[in-house]
Amino acid sequence: VEAEYIRNVLSSVDGNRTRAAEVLGIDRKTLREKIRKIENRNVSSLEH
Repeated sequence: VEAEYIRNVLSSVDGNRTRAAEVLGIDRKTLREKIRKIENRNVSSLEH
């Protein structure tokens, strides 16, 4: 659910991570970490 919300926000700001972090009310570093975790989860789910 969180991953989908983050994707929607990123889409609404044309991929601008700084603006997405502002919209989400989190630090850019936190957003970067969340995106990395989401990407890692997606890759690992493809490997299984």
